[in-house]
Amino acid sequence: MSTTDYTLLNRQLEALLDTRDWLTNSAQTCAFIQQELSELNWVGFYLQREAQVLCLGPFQGKPACHPIPFSKGVCGAAAREQATQRVDDVHAVA
Repeated sequence: MSTTDYTLLNRQLEALLDTRDWLTNSAQTCAFIQQELSELNWVGFYLQREAQVLCLGPFQGKPACHPIPFSKGVCGAAAREQATQRVDDVHAVA
């Protein structure tokens, strides 16, 4: 069983993010996390660019759902409730 040094990863990511551009930083963050945490199959951001809808932002990995109304799914619930949603079995949510 491997352990991940999140303190080290955080320092490395902070060093990588040397620009004030949010889009560049978001894309770099996704690429870094995808590279360093091989057990993940998707890393990304959803953005709220219109009322009650999330749109796909920078990401790495498999194709993603787009757009996501606040009324649909786990991501929609997170946006609607402004709270983290814990899902123990992502395959059971469809």
